[in-house]
Amino acid sequence: TELPETRSGSPGMQKIRRLAAQAERRIRLGRVLRVGAKALCAALVVAIVDVALRKVGLLGERPARVVLGLAGAGVAVAAVVAWSWRLTDRAGARALDRFHGLHDRLASALAFGAAKERTPFMEAAIEDAVQAAPQAKPRAAVRLPVPRSLGAAAVLAGLLTGVMLFEVRHHIPLAHATTLDPMEMAPDDLEDVKDFLQQLKQKDQSDDMKAAIDEINKLVD
Repeated sequence: TELPETRSGSPGMQKIRRLAAQAERRIRLGRVLRVGAKALCAALVVAIVDVALRKVGLLGERPARVVLGLAGAGVAVAAVVAWSWRLTDRAGARALDRFHGLHDRLASALAFGAAKERTPFMEAAIEDAVQAAPQAKPRAAVRLPVPRSLGAAAVLAGLLTGVMLFEVRHHIPLAHATTLDPMEMAPDDLEDVKDFLQQLKQKDQSDDMKAAIDEINKLVD
């Protein structure tokens, strides 16, 4: 017969499972931080090259935006894969055992708790693990240090900002207007033009037309 306090669904066993699950989440989170920081560095390098090529005109606006989007998506994919990557069996419980010096008590209790038939030795081991469980601290056993890659990511982010703010100047040659060659006209032709303008001025008495004819007369003179 099973003792009430050592059954698989007892509060003691549930506490052990909860502590092991918390430790496993922290293991996954630490892996996400490490992998994500490295992926972020790679994405920032791609972004720096991408923006630089766009600045100098070697890459179009649309392809540059696509590359930036793919770089950002790569970081997200790397984080998801790092979180979902399978852990070793009872990794959380083993981490707690190692840190607190429990000599695999928690991991053994989880293994014995999943057994269909348990021996008195298994029952005693589970009861011993239940008594040791209150001292287990997932936060202390699985720490989340700041990845070293984050320092490099910060430097790369600064470089990216500098590249984005850098203004590339393009030297455009000034357009020079071509000089028109003077028109050669005989004195008789000029007199004919003056006579025509005088006749036109007499026919049209509007002020605008008279002003225009006077301007042409000045040009002819």
